[in-house]
Amino acid sequence: MPTIKAGFAVLLKYPNWFSSDGSRAYLITRLDTTSNSSTCSSSSSSSSSSSKSSSSSRSSRIAVVVAVELAVVVLVAALVVIIIVVVVVVVVVVVVVVVVVVVVVALVVVAAVLVAVVVVSIVVK
Repeated sequence: MPTIKAGFAVLLKYPNWFSSDGSRAYLITRLDTTSNSSTCSSSSSSSSSSSKSSSSSRSSRIAVVVAVELAVVVLVAALVVIIIVVVVVVVVVVVVVVVVVVVVVALVVVAAVLVAVVVVSIVVK
């Protein structure tokens, strides 16, 4: 757990560390702004409990953001796996169909040759 808290602290201190486009930094900034405004509008209590609730609220919001991002990554990975499986199944079905067609054509050619041999042998007699 201390590693996760340290990671959140680094993420808050350097929000652009994770993304070059700043989308993650913007989201965390918006969460911080929301957290601070809700803390400011709440009842006035001691500054230490206020800062603790702000910090825990911010940490829990960031944890939700990280959980959502992980869920998206897992869903994308599952989608990629499903696409790969579908492509493999389609390739296998195509190969099986091609093999069946080749075997049927070969049987038709053999049957035609046998019929030709029988017809030629009957005509020659």
